[in-house]
Amino acid sequence: MTEMYFSGGGNRTLVYLVTKSGSTYAIQKPDNSGPAVDTDDALLDIAGGIGTTQVAPAAGSAKITTNHYNLDDSIIEYIDTRVAKASASSSTLPAVTEEDGTAGGNQATDGDLALVIVAGAKIGTKRAALFALCTVDPSSGGFTQDYNAYLQLPLIWNSIKPVSPITIPEELFPADKFKIGASGIGDQTIAANKPWVIKKLLHEA
Repeated sequence: MTEMYFSGGGNRTLVYLVTKSGSTYAIQKPDNSGPAVDTDDALLDIAGGIGTTQVAPAAGSAKITTNHYNLDDSIIEYIDTRVAKASASSSTLPAVTEEDGTAGGNQATDGDLALVIVAGAKIGTKRAALFALCTVDPSSGGFTQDYNAYLQLPLIWNSIKPVSPITIPEELFPADKFKIGASGIGDQTIAANKPWVIKKLLHEA
């Protein structure tokens, strides 16, 4: 078995608006006027200033926390407009197992959904990538101010299980982190009932 040791991270996180109609998901432009076609259509694009990204798996879910030093206007706007909307109406219900063994629950009710793409560390020709369908956590944006310490502002998302597969066009992945186009990473998929995906994809070189 080939050993691959990854360290550090990709210092890039993108968040897209996701809408749901019946059992179908659509990755949309920020104003919901049509499908997202490239990274310019991200609700939030954190490029640089990321201190740490933490992924805490739980039963059928994962809490994704990005702590960053960069208090960019887009981050403040995201907190003001998206985190403020996170409430009981966009909560995630617990996972359940039905009597025939089918996994259910752990689905968002109403409210905003988000596709979160996290660029990880690279080694050789590959870069780690995490992507998941999420709800934004209402505790996002909280911080502590300490003397002689940089302020790190956390954004937190809770992954959920989609009821049907979600196809992510490769153009929604950052081209400075992943190989896009000919012989590139291709479109990626989050399978139904998959709370998150972590893969090794071709990096940009």
